[in-house]
Amino acid sequence: MQSTPLNSEFITLHAMKRPTPDWNERLRQALQESDLAHGSELAARVGLSKATISQWMSGGIEPRYSSIVPVAHTLGVSPDWLLYGEGGKHATGWSGVREPGATRMIPVISWVQAGRPKEAVDIYAEGDGFDEVPVSGTMAYKLGRYAFALEIEGDSMEPEFREGESIIVDPDACVRPGDYVVARVDSGEVTFKKYRDRGHDRDGAPVYELVPLNDNYATISVDADNPAEIVGKVISHQRQF
Repeated sequence: MQSTPLNSEFITLHAMKRPTPDWNERLRQALQESDLAHGSELAARVGLSKATISQWMSGGIEPRYSSIVPVAHTLGVSPDWLLYGEGGKHATGWSGVREPGATRMIPVISWVQAGRPKEAVDIYAEGDGFDEVPVSGTMAYKLGRYAFALEIEGDSMEPEFREGESIIVDPDACVRPGDYVVARVDSGEVTFKKYRDRGHDRDGAPVYELVPLNDNYATISVDADNPAEIVGKVISHQRQF
């Protein structure tokens, strides 16, 4: 997973500063208050090993400042608060983290762009020619940096999701069985479906299904012979009435 780059000189200034002895208590607190159920989910979100997160939480090892920045971003807190107990817990100015209640504008991208969403979001600036969806409250600062919105096309997810309605997708969110996802299939087409886990094949490759809600459409079976890639988890649905 990519994290927002920081000035290397700034990180160096923090390299000599050690976390407070109780920093791991703040880590546990932030994890409990997040939408992540376990340290293993945090590890998967930020691209670290489960052992590293476990050792951090137990106080067994101290993290590098550069390693803690994406963790703080994912948990919606400030790195300085997390490591040193300094400043506001939800300080602004860190990898897109904002105070709860602030409004964040999410770019609406095309289904073609959704096949490579990070490239589309990287060139996006608020008010810069993209359609946008406002998001506020807890979701505004918990969504990952590369969150985007799509306008639903077709009727494969009816009756729950209708054409013209919007969904917000987070490529950094952990996907569980039963979640709705946006995926890119082997043909390059991007599709919106329900995720059904089918375990792994004999070689350890994941096997799952992309399931439409409309019975008029076929389920897509994903395995080594028919690969696909989960682009992101659907976090929110804006209905039309």
